[in-house]
Amino acid sequence: MKAKYRVMLVCTALLAAISLGASASAEEGSALTLHQEYDLVGNRSLETRYYLMERKVSLIEEDGTSKGKEKYILRLMIEPGDRLAEEADKYTCLELAMQKGDGPEVTIPALEGWSFDFSRGSLDEAMLDEEGLFFGVPHSRFEDLSDSSGEVLEPINAYQIYDVFIGFLSFNILTDTDGGIQDFKRIGDTILQPAGSESPISMGDTIKEGSTFKDGGSRLEFSGLSLVDGIPCAILSYGTGMGSFTMTFEVMPGMEVTSFGVTYITANIYLDLSSKWMKKAEITVVDSTKSILGDQVIDRSIAQTINTIKAVSEAEFRVP
Repeated sequence: MKAKYRVMLVCTALLAAISLGASASAEEGSALTLHQEYDLVGNRSLETRYYLMERKVSLIEEDGTSKGKEKYILRLMIEPGDRLAEEADKYTCLELAMQKGDGPEVTIPALEGWSFDFSRGSLDEAMLDEEGLFFGVPHSRFEDLSDSSGEVLEPINAYQIYDVFIGFLSFNILTDTDGGIQDFKRIGDTILQPAGSESPISMGDTIKEGSTFKDGGSRLEFSGLSLVDGIPCAILSYGTGMGSFTMTFEVMPGMEVTSFGVTYITANIYLDLSSKWMKKAEITVVDSTKSILGDQVIDRSIAQTINTIKAVSEAEFRVP
């Protein structure tokens, strides 16, 4: 009996030693993973990319009651250009759908199949092309839009649709070679952008000249590692300070509404360590806005905008 008991003790001690050894090994492996260097900006895959982007806008009154909601869904295909040959990436919108409140979902026919070229090398430091277009996206495509029911879009909805494309490009470029992450090597590496720069906001005749945005600074950090659909990704955490904006809309000929507000952004972006493309992004934007017509305040509201972007297979992309 005593011999049997000693054998049990030996086995227990052996199992404990194996367990502790495995635990120590795992800890050492984790430490090695957390402290090793990573290359976040190697050559991007030239395979066609398929993305679904959903934007949900919740409008809230000053007293906290709901004022309304909107949803925008973008299906975007990217055919990467060869960077070594200085080729631009080709972006194609398969579909842009929108929904106001609990109303029916409608699409924007004018955007179906629309393509444009995008090249970071053609933009200046303010992300303007030689024509002064932000990210080189033409304003004319978003003017006088109608939905699939034949209803003409209000200027604010046309701007939201334009901003869906701008939003996608803004976060995709953060994962690009010149987006700042070329300096990231280890988890915890951070880039701080000071506040204070001011840039114009424009969209043809929809937003009038003199509209501006003043940023509140930003922070981009290589904050960790994760698996997305089984694919190893680097997590890039992004946040801004409080920015401010002034936007003047022509709501009808001879009638202008000016909105003043403040805004901030928080986001997590997941970079596919293999393809070097954005795999997923989760972005929250909060705006507090006051709108005036002449010298009269006509609206005060808070908007929370939640954006989700995800790379999907071609089969998922093409199934409505």
